[in-house]
Amino acid sequence: MASLKRLLSDTMVYGVSSMAAKFLNYLLVPLYTLKLANAADYGVVSVMFSYCTFINVILTFGMETSFFNFARKTNNANQVFSTAIRWIAPLAILFVLLCVLFAAPIMQWIEYPNHQEYVYYFALIIAADSLVAIALAKVRYDEKPYKFAFLRLSNIAINIGFNLFFILLLPYLAAQNVTWATTIYKPYNLIAYIFISNMIASLFTFLLLLPSFKHITIKPALGQMKEMFTYAWPLVIAGLAGMVNETLDRIMLKKLLPNGIDDTEIGIYSAFYKVSLIITIFLQAYRYAAEPILFKGTHNKQKNIADMTKWFAYACAIIHLSTMAFLPELAHLLVRNTSYFADNRGLFVVPILLSANIFLGLYFNVSMWYKLDGKTKTGAKIAIIGAFITIVLNALLIPKFSFIASAWITAAAYGSMLLLAFFLGQKNYPIPYETKKIGAVLILAIAGSAIIYYLPLARIYYLPLTIALALLIFAFEKNGNYSNNKQKQQ
Repeated sequence: MASLKRLLSDTMVYGVSSMAAKFLNYLLVPLYTLKLANAADYGVVSVMFSYCTFINVILTFGMETSFFNFARKTNNANQVFSTAIRWIAPLAILFVLLCVLFAAPIMQWIEYPNHQEYVYYFALIIAADSLVAIALAKVRYDEKPYKFAFLRLSNIAINIGFNLFFILLLPYLAAQNVTWATTIYKPYNLIAYIFISNMIASLFTFLLLLPSFKHITIKPALGQMKEMFTYAWPLVIAGLAGMVNETLDRIMLKKLLPNGIDDTEIGIYSAFYKVSLIITIFLQAYRYAAEPILFKGTHNKQKNIADMTKWFAYACAIIHLSTMAFLPELAHLLVRNTSYFADNRGLFVVPILLSANIFLGLYFNVSMWYKLDGKTKTGAKIAIIGAFITIVLNALLIPKFSFIASAWITAAAYGSMLLLAFFLGQKNYPIPYETKKIGAVLILAIAGSAIIYYLPLARIYYLPLTIALALLIFAFEKNGNYSNNKQKQQ
């Protein structure tokens, strides 16, 4: 119970900061959809950031989770942090050099050959973010959620500030014939300004975290580095496979759809994908709080995972139902250009992706066993199976069904990974999940969401459905507490 209370407390701090950061970041979606010339331009932004997520997994090399694991085992977080940085820093420097040397062929392959400068921006973004990720992991391990919140929010604030400067203020000043603004501002350069804003924010956060690197020791711990590599490389495979499930669909849409419609399709899909990410925001906050508790705890981990999973599912059920009840308002709030709504497929994918993200969140919970049990290769195998499903089905179905296929395939991949992780976990590391309770609550929420989506007039039943959901949860927990008390008395 103490772990749950602490989880709730830390999740609130991480959650408020993460949700605030994501909400502020969400404010950029209306800005981009309104100010970029069309959905195709937003598609370019989405494609570039999709590649960014893949490379970031390679550069961080699973060292976040590896850091938590070895800091717990050795009880020497500074030494482990030093070892992790000694692994990440050379990779980051090598990556930047390769980007500078091969910028032209890289952009030729991505299919934006006239924008070689994009490579330079993303080289610095990814290198800085990889180092920042490890430093933030130590902040979380040291249980400093408020410091973490400040760093996250400052990063977003800088990013948004420069986006507003480049996309709103600069063109306004240029229109007023302010000399320095007319010199800097180029109307055709809005996409580049988005990337430059992210680059400045990433470098700024890295500078804020520079004092954290004072813990780096001069002498490398080669034995520990080898152990961390052995533990981490399956996580890299799992991470890459996870990114396949999360973002490869946009890259495959670019490669498989005809020129002329590819970027537009990606832009529409990406804009409405953002609407579904509210569950991912919650998952991120939950993950930041849960990992340190589970890795540092020593007692009753299986029961803690089971309880955390149950309450996570309850929260996701309410979020899913609430999002669908207010979907039209939320979608129009985020996607400001009405041309995106001319194609009703955009709204259609939102409930599919919401359900997919619930599967992803539950997968995070039920896959915790192999991280705690040191069987990271199992996680890699599960993720590879999910990636295989994503790649094969997208390759077969995108040419015919475009991003509708991608949405369904995302749900199928995450659902398959969830089931595999659950059954393998129960065989190797049994955890007393309350599956009947979780299943009943999620079925009620998703069924209610379907009714609201397909029968818009049924939105008036949102409040009764939510009350029914809350009463179901209350009944489950009251009955569970009664049973536990009875067992204790006996």
